Amino acid sequence: NAPVYLIDESLQLGHSFKVVGALAAILRELEEARQQGRRITRIVTHTTFNHGKGVALAAQLLKEAGILPRNVEVEIAVGRQTSDEERDRLRALGATVDPHDTYEQAKQATIQKKAAAPGTTIRVEHFNGVVTGYAAMFTDLYDRIAAKVRGGTFRGKTIGVVVPVGAG
Repeated sequence: NAPVYLIDESLQLGHSFKVVGALAAILRELEEARQQGRRITRIVTHTTFNHGKGVALAAQLLKEAGILPRNVEVEIAVGRQTSDEERDRLRALGATVDPHDTYEQAKQATIQKKAAAPGTTIRVEHFNGVVTGYAAMFTDLYDRIAAKVRGGTFRGKTIGVVVPVGAG
């Protein structure tokens, strides 16, 4: 009888770990900007949808908490594979949708926006947002299991962990 832990990312805020990754990435960049005396005016990313939703939701939460100024623009570059409904959902989260023909063109647009205003723009790169989200999930799980190990709950037991591995 081994305890098994299941991480269900659909129970996360925004139904994905991606909002956690976006929050961590934006907060890290905001702190760096604060330390350097820079003022952030724009957050950009590219997406097919889920990552952009995470970035838009993270920015909305940070604005509501007073951490991110309300006038900071959030721009989500998308390719044509992002549906009109998904684009509307991004707009409903307060983001401006920047349409492009392809995902790669959307990505290049965010790279150019960051390059044009490096001191005032945060670019939440898709891969880093995903990795940061996974890292936050695993750190939380590790902390929970470690507390049970220290408390003796798992003495002499094997521990199983089930984790989704997709990034979509």
